[in-house]
Amino acid sequence: MVAGMTLRFGPLRVPTTVRWPRADAGWLAFVVSDELSPADPWVANHVVVGLAGSQPEAIELAALQWVADHAAEFGAEADRMLVAGGARAAWLALAARDSGWPVLGGQLLVEPRFGPGRPMPTDLAHAPGATIVHGRPHDDGRRYAERLRAAGVHVEEVRDDRRA
Repeated sequence: MVAGMTLRFGPLRVPTTVRWPRADAGWLAFVVSDELSPADPWVANHVVVGLAGSQPEAIELAALQWVADHAAEFGAEADRMLVAGGARAAWLALAARDSGWPVLGGQLLVEPRFGPGRPMPTDLAHAPGATIVHGRPHDDGRRYAERLRAAGVHVEEVRDDRRA
C-alpha cells in the first residue's frame, strides 16, 4: 500500500510518500531520494517513508526525527529505523548521530556519489552501521566503506551486478 503524506512543522510542509510492504516489515526506512527510489527493491521489505525532492539537511533531520517519534503509527519500532539513499543519506546518518536523536539502527547506501556540494565525510566515528551497495564504476561506495571500517564502523558491502 502506498500513500502520500505531508509532515507539518509549524508553517513548513514537507511532502513524503509512505509505502508498506506486503509482508511483515523488517525495518522502518527513511529514504532520501538521491540515488535510491522509495520503490527500490533494496527497501522492498521495509516500511518506507520517502522524502520528496531535495531538502536542506535541517529539514531532513527534523523529518527523520518526526518519523522516529511516530514509528509506531507506521507499524514499526523506532529502534529498527535506518536512513537509505546515497550521499545525502550518509550525511543525514551523521547529522542524526551528532544530534543524539534519533538513534539509527543503520544506514543503507546505494551507489553513493559524493562531490563538491556533498563531499565524502571524514568524521565517521560512532556512525551507524552501514550496508553499502555498489556496482557502477563511478559510485564512491567502496571508498566510503573503507573509511567507515577505518573508523570502527561495521560495514557490509554488497555488489549489485545489475548496476555494474
